[in-house]
Amino acid sequence: MSWEVHAACKGAPITLFFPEIGASTRPAKKFCAVCPVRQVCLDTAMALPVNEDHGVRGGMSARARRELRQAQALTLAA
Repeated sequence: MSWEVHAACKGAPITLFFPEIGASTRPAKKFCAVCPVRQVCLDTAMALPVNEDHGVRGGMSARARRELRQAQALTLAA
C-alpha cells in the first residue's frame, strides 16, 4: 500500500494545495501539520528531478523547498 493512502489530505480538493499565485498556503499547511506521512511526502517532492514551482508538499511551499534544496547543495559543496 502506498503512503498516500495515509495522507491527511486524502480526499481534500487539490486546489487547496495548488492555490492561485499569491494566495495563502496556510490552509494546506494545516493539513500537513497533522499528517502522519508528511516527511515521506516532503522527501518525495525533494526527490523529483525538477523542483515544482508551485504548490504545497510535505508542509512546505515551492519557495521553501527551493530554499531547502539550495541549503542542501551548499552543505554538500562544503
